[in-house]
Amino acid sequence: MMHVLIFGMNENPGGMESFIMSYYRKIDRTRIQFDFLTNCPTIAYEDEIGALGGRVYKICARSQNFRLYREQLTAFFEEHAAEYQAVWLNTCSLANIDYLKMAKKHGIPRRIIHSHNSQNMDSSLRGLLHKMNKRTIARYATDFWACSRLAGE
Repeated sequence: MMHVLIFGMNENPGGMESFIMSYYRKIDRTRIQFDFLTNCPTIAYEDEIGALGGRVYKICARSQNFRLYREQLTAFFEEHAAEYQAVWLNTCSLANIDYLKMAKKHGIPRRIIHSHNSQNMDSSLRGLLHKMNKRTIARYATDFWACSRLAGE
C-alpha cells in the first residue's frame, strides 16, 4: 500500500480542504492511504478522515513558537518518514517549504508542491519568504502541481 502524507488542511472547510477530501473519498484506500500533518489544533473533516482510515498528526505552528515547531517537525519526520512514499504539500504560498525540505532529508522519494493560489495574499514578510523559496523549490519538490497556469508560475 502507498502512504501519502498531506499538508495544507486547516479548520476551515474551504476550497483546498474540500478539494483534498474529494480525492480522499474516491481513491481506492486499499491501495493508497492519506495521512495528514497540520499545525492547527483541529482540521476540517477530521472525524471523516479517521473514519476513512487516515491519521491526523499535529505540530505547533511556526508562527506560534519557532523552536517548538522545528523540534516537533524534526521528531515527526524522524519517527514517521519511513512510512511514506510521497508528501503532498498544498499551499497558497511558498513562504514555508520546510515540509518538503524535511521529506527530502528523510528520503521520501516523491515530494509534491501543489499551488492553489495565483497571488500573494499574505503579509509582506511571507511575500518575501515566498520569493526566496521560489528560487530554491526545485531542489526539494519532485512534482509541481497547480490549480491554474498563473498559480503554477
